[in-house]
Amino acid sequence: MKLQNISPVFVLAVAITTSLAVEVKVESSIYKAIEDTGKANIFVSFKKNDIHNIRNQITVQTHVTRGDRINSLQEALKSHADTTQAGVLKAINSYRPLQANPTVKISSFWITNQVYIRHVDRELLEQLSTLDDISEITQEQVYTIDNPLGDSTEVRNSSAEPKWGVAAIRAPEVWASGNTGSGVVVATIDTGVRGTHEALRGGFRKEYGWFDPIEATLEPTDDNGHGTHATGTIVGRTNGIGVAPGAQWIACKGCDYKGQCYQSDIIDCAQFVVCPTDANGSFNCSLAPHIVSNSWSSSNENYVNDGIISMFETAEIAVIFAIGNSGPRCRTVSSPGTHPYVISVGAVDSNTAVADYSSRGPSSINVSPQPDVAAPGSNILSALFSGDTIYGEKSGTSMATPHVAGLVALLKSQNMSLTVSEIRRLIKAGAQPIKGSAEPCGGIENKNYPNNAVGYGMVDAPKTIAGSASLNAQVLLKHHEFVAFSLLIFGSLKFLSF
Repeated sequence: MKLQNISPVFVLAVAITTSLAVEVKVESSIYKAIEDTGKANIFVSFKKNDIHNIRNQITVQTHVTRGDRINSLQEALKSHADTTQAGVLKAINSYRPLQANPTVKISSFWITNQVYIRHVDRELLEQLSTLDDISEITQEQVYTIDNPLGDSTEVRNSSAEPKWGVAAIRAPEVWASGNTGSGVVVATIDTGVRGTHEALRGGFRKEYGWFDPIEATLEPTDDNGHGTHATGTIVGRTNGIGVAPGAQWIACKGCDYKGQCYQSDIIDCAQFVVCPTDANGSFNCSLAPHIVSNSWSSSNENYVNDGIISMFETAEIAVIFAIGNSGPRCRTVSSPGTHPYVISVGAVDSNTAVADYSSRGPSSINVSPQPDVAAPGSNILSALFSGDTIYGEKSGTSMATPHVAGLVALLKSQNMSLTVSEIRRLIKAGAQPIKGSAEPCGGIENKNYPNNAVGYGMVDAPKTIAGSASLNAQVLLKHHEFVAFSLLIFGSLKFLSF
């Protein structure tokens, strides 16, 4: 093995760790990629990984505000990553062939405590595999956006009446009470957003509101259209397209113009969502969104993204995911939509029957029926990226998911103190049975709920909001009971003191 391009520090590290017969688990697909192309994109994970304990400590600690909680989380994770990764980063940066290659990218991620290297060669891979700090080296995954199943002709003018999906979940009935999602911020990790679109420009939170790890643009852009359409359904303010038109949006461009979403960009976006940054890279965790809506996925169910999903949970960010467009076959649900901390969403058509394309459970890694709920996903009219006044229809679970994200915004606006676990429970409890039937999956008849076609049913805005009011009443009752009990005990003790 050639070492003439390696620094003395690297040579010493290799010599020491080789003498200890260190073995690092290297994913076999990495060698195949290098054999085929001469390079591979990898993630380096570390033996000293205390992320789980950090999450637990933050969870049990008392914080004055949610922003304080997230700030403590981010600072602890960043400090842990800086300490854990220092030796490996020094070794990587001393490898001269990397320095001479302009296509190489090295990133340090605090949210997962990993180092990412784009275009690693075989020699560096072998050197890394001898370092004692490293537990495993895995190949970068590439996710895809659940591509819409068809576009309609572009429309410049549309009726101001709520569109059929918005009306089907009865969002206008919640608006009538004065709740349009005000005070809530929703993030998307998608192909970006056409920020100048008339339906979206008024709801954009410009401060710490945009991050593009792919092209480093400074203003919201979208060269695919998927993200613009999805964001319009969540918060669109014109032509009745948005479920929560009073909410604000921020976005991270985690997927490229082809709809491909590289794992490194997704993790970069996850860091931005948990603790937003400005154009200079300055953090402001107090501006983290309340909700993040996603449609990227992998057909292989796994918990590769458990780290970022768990951090969303710790940061009290509700996570919504499309379940996929691989129906009507059973066992076609996608990951990370099946993660227990996620609200997974299937699609119904305009007859409020489960859409043929909507992926079905059961899941291979989650015992609960999947998806969790369903929402309108067929022929959904929303904003298009081709112009500031242009709208069009798309179909898919990617179109259903924003309806649920918008409903969560209404729910959160109704009660800002709701936890993410309470939100998941209320969304499921408020869902209603749907019309029609489909082939049962996983041994659960579709007349029974939850099932593996639509979960608990189609989401219903008024019933979900009513559930929140009921939850408030229960909490208030328990508080009053506690106060009454305390007064009784206090009174008894006072009486005994005489």
